[in-house]
Amino acid sequence: MCDISKKYRKKLKRVKECYDEIITEMKNEDVNDFVVKDWFDEKEITHKSIVFIFACPGRAEFIDNKPCCGQTGDNLGVFIGLLNKDFPDVFQDTDRYSYVILNASDKVHFDELTSNSEPYESEIKTKVNNDCDNNANNDKKTLLENAEFIFCFGLKAQNYYKEMKSKSNLKVAPVNCCHLGARGLNNCEELKTYLSDNRISEELSLEDKVKYLYKLKKDQIEKMVKTLNPDSQEQKN
Repeated sequence: MCDISKKYRKKLKRVKECYDEIITEMKNEDVNDFVVKDWFDEKEITHKSIVFIFACPGRAEFIDNKPCCGQTGDNLGVFIGLLNKDFPDVFQDTDRYSYVILNASDKVHFDELTSNSEPYESEIKTKVNNDCDNNANNDKKTLLENAEFIFCFGLKAQNYYKEMKSKSNLKVAPVNCCHLGARGLNNCEELKTYLSDNRISEELSLEDKVKYLYKLKKDQIEKMVKTLNPDSQEQKN
């Protein structure tokens, strides 16, 4: 990581009252310098056959220098907890960082800094080209080709998967979900339809919306689990 990024991470953590001033200062630097790498080669990863794909790092990820932090990270934790409860033989850990986390773009996006919260399509294509480079430190193409479960959270994550599929032999169809941030969960038409069809009020906490999103996708996940691991027993609630 560049020294500029390190400097601003420390400032944003320490001085909340100077937030606007720091953002203005950051905008005077090259925004392209602000990146957060995928959780791919870290020692904590014990389940490299399970991949969670998101759009890009935001403010919380920039501050902590890890993918999938803040509210989105908390909601992923809820989702993984449900996977672990229902399919403990497959999703053996509740810690999100024991799995692979990829982004469709490494570049940091959040409204105050970049006036948007999602990557451009050109960024995704560049990222795919880089991720298809087969070398000892960055062989994500092989990683995805060997994956047993892939979860795409948001349209940008799905676009990343489609671009990767066009350049490699991906065998696993992903479980496509809305993004797990507040905006994604609150605006997800598929989730709204599910709640309406089941006569459930949309006035729910984000955690409850994650739980209903999981229910919506559970049958697909269960089929995949049984296909890959027929002996796996779903834990009864």
